[in-house]
Amino acid sequence: MARGHKAVAASSENMFWQHRKLSAEDVARDFSVTAQTFADTFIQYVAVSQGDESATVLETRRRETCALIWAMVEAMFAASALNDDERMRVVPMVRDSLVPAWRKYRAASDDFITRVRERSAAYLRHQDPLSQLKTANGFMNELIANLDADGVKLLPVKTLTALLAHRMISDLRRLNEIKSGHAIV
Repeated sequence: MARGHKAVAASSENMFWQHRKLSAEDVARDFSVTAQTFADTFIQYVAVSQGDESATVLETRRRETCALIWAMVEAMFAASALNDDERMRVVPMVRDSLVPAWRKYRAASDDFITRVRERSAAYLRHQDPLSQLKTANGFMNELIANLDADGVKLLPVKTLTALLAHRMISDLRRLNEIKSGHAIV
């Protein structure tokens, strides 16, 4: 019945350092809800219809915005403390939950989602794993370079860059907090 102090210390240490388990599905679902809300807000700034744009111009703005958002998601998971296995489980589920919501932004194109994925690679070239601010700035520069002149004139670029950087920093903090207290299974 008498346990030595080493046995008690070992059992206490295990109790404090044991991670709770959190399913990859729960992480992906929670992340996707806020990412989609952010995407909808960002699209309201970048790709709102003024009534005189062609469907093609509006779809290009929306596609570029979705590509930027997807690149942001990938960049945040890559910069997070999640290990490769956890990222490989969560990120595809995030993508699969965002795709149906993004289909509402396509006007005429059947390959909208494919093109979003292709374009996100261009944004990821600007990723700085050590600075979300630099990444946000690079992503916004890529967005501006790929929008029509009329679309760029309407953008509050500094505000959107700050909004994007804030979102990236918040996402990274949230992912790292999840990782610090949970094993993602």
